[in-house]
Amino acid sequence: MAVLGFVLRRIRAAPGRWLPGALGIGAAFAGFVVALIAPAMAGDVALRSELRNLPVADRLVTLVAIARQPVGDTAVDPFVRAQLRRRGFDDPVRLTMLRQLAAPAGTVFRLAGVDQLGGGVELIDGRLPTHCDVDDCEAVIWARDTAPTSITLDPALHLHVVGTVRRVDDRVMAGTFEPHPHEVVILVDGADSPDRITALELIQRSTGWVTAVDPDHLAVDDIPGVLGNLAGLGRSNEVANLAVTGPDAALRSIYDRARITTNRLALPVGQAGTLLGGFAVITTLAIRPWHRRGLRVLRLWSASRSDERRFSAFEAATIVGIGAAIGAIIAVIATMIIARIADLDAATAIGRLADRGRALAVMAMLVGYWAIAVAILATAFERARLKRRVMVSDVIGLASVGIWALAATRGSSGASSLARGGDPLLAVTPALACIVAACVAIRIVPPSYSLIRRLLPQRWWAARLGMVDAVGRTPRALATGAFVAGAMTLATFALGYRSTLQAGSFDQAAYAVPLDFTLTEGQALIRPQSIRSASEWTDSGIVATDVLRRGLSVRRSGTAVDTVETIGLDPQVIPQIRGWRDDYGVRPDAALLRVATPPNSGVEIPIGTSDLSITTSPAPPNIAITAVMERADGTWHEANTTPTDATLTSWRTSLDPTDGDVRLHGFRIGESGWSTTQTLHNLGEGAGTDVNALAVTLSLSEVDTDGAPLAIDWSTLRSDGAVVTGTAGAADISFIVQASSSIFTFGDISTNATTPIPAIVDPLTASTARNGVVALEANGQAPVAVRVVGTLRAFPTAGKRFVVVDLGALSRTLDRIEPGSGTPFETWLAAPNEPRRIAVEAEVAGSRFAPIDSASRVGIQNELSGNTLGRAVIVAFLASSLVAALLGAVSLVFVTHADRLDELPVLRGLATDGADRKGLVTFLLIRAAALFGVAAPLGTGAGLVLLRAVRGLVNVSANGTEPVPALRTVVSPWVVMGCLAAVGGIALVGAWRVARSVHSIGRGDAMAATG
Repeated sequence: MAVLGFVLRRIRAAPGRWLPGALGIGAAFAGFVVALIAPAMAGDVALRSELRNLPVADRLVTLVAIARQPVGDTAVDPFVRAQLRRRGFDDPVRLTMLRQLAAPAGTVFRLAGVDQLGGGVELIDGRLPTHCDVDDCEAVIWARDTAPTSITLDPALHLHVVGTVRRVDDRVMAGTFEPHPHEVVILVDGADSPDRITALELIQRSTGWVTAVDPDHLAVDDIPGVLGNLAGLGRSNEVANLAVTGPDAALRSIYDRARITTNRLALPVGQAGTLLGGFAVITTLAIRPWHRRGLRVLRLWSASRSDERRFSAFEAATIVGIGAAIGAIIAVIATMIIARIADLDAATAIGRLADRGRALAVMAMLVGYWAIAVAILATAFERARLKRRVMVSDVIGLASVGIWALAATRGSSGASSLARGGDPLLAVTPALACIVAACVAIRIVPPSYSLIRRLLPQRWWAARLGMVDAVGRTPRALATGAFVAGAMTLATFALGYRSTLQAGSFDQAAYAVPLDFTLTEGQALIRPQSIRSASEWTDSGIVATDVLRRGLSVRRSGTAVDTVETIGLDPQVIPQIRGWRDDYGVRPDAALLRVATPPNSGVEIPIGTSDLSITTSPAPPNIAITAVMERADGTWHEANTTPTDATLTSWRTSLDPTDGDVRLHGFRIGESGWSTTQTLHNLGEGAGTDVNALAVTLSLSEVDTDGAPLAIDWSTLRSDGAVVTGTAGAADISFIVQASSSIFTFGDISTNATTPIPAIVDPLTASTARNGVVALEANGQAPVAVRVVGTLRAFPTAGKRFVVVDLGALSRTLDRIEPGSGTPFETWLAAPNEPRRIAVEAEVAGSRFAPIDSASRVGIQNELSGNTLGRAVIVAFLASSLVAALLGAVSLVFVTHADRLDELPVLRGLATDGADRKGLVTFLLIRAAALFGVAAPLGTGAGLVLLRAVRGLVNVSANGTEPVPALRTVVSPWVVMGCLAAVGGIALVGAWRVARSVHSIGRGDAMAATG
């Protein structure tokens, strides 16, 4: 008890001596507690944000009583409401809906009774119903976009419409009760009211309860319980058999994304734990001189060794306890502020500490702080141990490297693995990196001190003496240098990872939308070119290209093929592609891909033609002929012809004026569909194995448009699948039909085998080239030859295997193989400046472009980095970077403060020898400057190494998805230099302020602080 009393007297007598250490421990404890809670809070914010963005209709829970509820049965409704309330769902809307009914005029309608109807609808005209009984039941019609708002009802129903309403509560007539858009819906007040209509008592009906998941009262930890509750509702059939539908898939998806946010924040949490633990060590070292003086007092009193140990344990416990109390207050206040900002319940956030895992972590941290404090205060460091060849720190550093290397071999963490659970390696990686940096700092600080002392000029005798004395007091310098190195490691890493994630958002958006906008065919199957062509965009000053995307095949062996994404575009847009990365390869020269547009092929069709006919020699009865046409917009299609006489010598087709056909390119001739079907039947029934082989010889002699002949040079007719003998007046063709057809076109041959298309390809596809030419296949057999003029490791919007070629060349080649397959269904747009980009964005968002799908590069980038998930992660790393840098600076101030207290005899001696105040300040300040100059660059380099390691370890973007393309390390040297300058500036200014207080060294003596 005497020792404890001595400790308490010292605490009361000299608060200025121990309070900085307690405050440091308190700050470390508070930061650790907040770091434990913050990931769950971030997950809650992400969860609620995504739930709020989810339409109410997509988060409804619907319960339907399978058996009809008997009239007057009052047990079911209270039972269902109790079941929902016990599982955390809001008070539901109960309703009864009858099956579809027919009105006298033939209109179909549905009748539904809704409890407390007036609270779920808003009156448009008329009034709300007031009663419903067997003689008269008042009702309203629910007005919707496509449903009629008036109806004539059978008088026998005794049902009278008294008003029209709109729905204001999305739970009314929702979920499984959502009616068809064209049905008239008649609503009566009260779910039991339809049972009072005698004329409808035999009509089938369903009674149900509809509620919605409440985003404002859900936490991430609640979701598994909610999903379990939804499953349990269907099994709660003590009173009623219930069929339950709920947003299981939506909740699971949102839960997974929120879990990704929570689990990936293990990185900054591990960083915070490491950093704050190190800061607790530094702050404890700062009070060690004061504690050592107390030990000297005890020794003067002839205290025993056990008394000294108890003294160290009691004093460490007291300071850690005071620090923990201060930290708890700070943590509660910080949590309340964060919860208020994030619109979360502060009590729930603080209550998370009651979780067993978090509570154990807090207790372990407190015990750890106490053990560290006892070890630092009671241990008498032996300087001789610092000169050993192999130190304990060396072994720890090497072990840390080995642990990380071994753990990292199990692969990276992706979005799916982080959704399943946390990755311990994420939490320990920052700690391991800090340990390695700290161990290296421990090795280089002493020789660096000696080197700096030798480099200082002789006239700076006070500074040189300060460095000599610092070498003699190496333990404190080692600890502080190790902490500064670790703090700068984490500050650089967090700052770099934040910028890496932000750059990743830009890269992903640019990869998905290479220019500024991408327009594609939507569900309405309308091509963007049909709304506004690329040439129209270009005429308005926008860089535009149509894009043709096809999956072609490259053969690996006789039977094995790989699909290669083939992209045709206008090469002039390649220089406009946003966010081109060096790891893709050198940006291709547009001239390498450009192919000159050949003269128009085919035969021009007169404008306004409505009828086209083809004259042939008598054809077999199982032959079909189609005309291959080109529209005015350059796309190709086929028009079926029908024979006009029994001899099968004249074939006619009517041209659709909406097609706008301008050229006839040729014909497809092959077996008719009826003949192919018969052939397959015969094969299946065993009638023969070669009945589908048919030799066809046919002569084509004339094509008329509206009765007038076209001037055709039949000698230009070509085909890969047939023998063609043509003269100016006719063409004779001969080929074998085997459930197939052949394309005959005028002009160039139908393949490009003799003139391959220049292409940029991926390295694997390039390896299949022979003499620089890659043979691709369309439709499984038709060849498309491309000549490799360059390789890229990646190309925006493309997969791992790709071929990029000139749009016109690819389109012409594919159309000659399969007419229409060369039609582009995609358009890329690039605006010349930001105002034009905003204008195009507004235009594309308008009703004119509503039938198609559009994507904006800037919009995707904002969604990736600006949504709740992305913001939470980026803010967390920014905050951890700032805290790490600040603590690194504060540690140097602490060590200067400790040096000042510990060096009182030396400072008095220097003052006696004639040192002025400037020299005494320099004596103290040089140590802080030397520590920063040695440890900070080391920590910065370690942070960059850690950044590259984590980038490969965590394959997740800012918003929790797998990044495409992969993340790249982005660290601005100016930002790193600015961080170093800021930390150094804060540290040195603080140390200078502490050192300037040397004017008080003449007051008191070494025993003044003993209490």
